[in-house]
Amino acid sequence: MIRRCRKYDFCVYEKMNKWIILTSGLIILIPCATADIRTRQIPLRLIGVDGLITMLVCGYSLYRGDINWQWILQGIIPGALMVFLSFASGRKIGSGDGILLSLLGMLTGMWMVTVVLMTSLLLSFPVSAILLITHRTDRSGKIPFVPFMTGGFLLTVLAGI
Repeated sequence: MIRRCRKYDFCVYEKMNKWIILTSGLIILIPCATADIRTRQIPLRLIGVDGLITMLVCGYSLYRGDINWQWILQGIIPGALMVFLSFASGRKIGSGDGILLSLLGMLTGMWMVTVVLMTSLLLSFPVSAILLITHRTDRSGKIPFVPFMTGGFLLTVLAGI
């Protein structure tokens, strides 16, 4: 039984293969998470390779008719807002995190990437609280966010939200 998609529904998985999204998302996120843990920065060449992978997957989906340009452009919005907040806050938030969020948004759409962001923030909260309580960092300390984004992406996609 095929159900019809409503405007804000997550039924893109009926058109675009869930495993293609999961695999390409993990190919994008895991190397960046490792680099973020080691150096607290995401190398530009990794972001370039991730952008190429995203363009290939989105191009394939556009060719098949699974998604349209509106889907891709709307998916960029949450990441673009995060990049804007990075510049507005004086780089307290990493702009690389926002760029990666934009790439994920191109793959998953605006509503799903928003759920990924909220899940990532919920996952990072206990770790940040423990680090603050144990005085291992202060309020201005930085923690790598991409590993939490990877966990949020996995939870969101596997839960089928």
